[in-house]
Amino acid sequence: MLLNFTIGAEKRSVLLNGQRIFPVAPPPILIGAFQTPANLSAETMQKMVSPQMLDEFWNVGTQYGHFGLSYNYTIIRQESHGELLLLDITNVDILYGSTPGGKELKWPKQQMVQIRLRHEPGTDELKIHVIELVDRFDPAPYTNLPYGTSILRTIFRSTEWDYYGQQGTWTRKWHIISWTFGEFF
Repeated sequence: MLLNFTIGAEKRSVLLNGQRIFPVAPPPILIGAFQTPANLSAETMQKMVSPQMLDEFWNVGTQYGHFGLSYNYTIIRQESHGELLLLDITNVDILYGSTPGGKELKWPKQQMVQIRLRHEPGTDELKIHVIELVDRFDPAPYTNLPYGTSILRTIFRSTEWDYYGQQGTWTRKWHIISWTFGEFF
């Protein structure tokens, strides 16, 4: 899976494949990713990035599959050390087409992404300090952190959401009724 982490244009947010993941946007954050070979060369990557082939509005099609991601997302804020983001991709889902479905990622050696953020001295501008793959673990041990630490955890399953909201909720039903009524008039 190709995951592109960048700092937003305003220098105060982190984007994953063009979607804001920090500070946390209102749920759901539907994140998609392309499946690419593990040995993708820098030259091939540049050929994908320069025509903006990885952007959401690209609709010509590629040889790479595009999948929805389900994830557990944890933000740990420490006054003394900045922010730590943990992104654990739990499922890869085919959201549209004739054969929707997905695959749970539960291999014993499954890894997750850990990102350490720092603020530039004297400003609110963010900088990605380190991005690394770490062994999958439960962030629960972080609950015993020192004073001044806060934790926010999000669990998102992409197949439970669509354009109108989370499946089976009154909010989604209200959105469907509102959109249908609006289209009628």
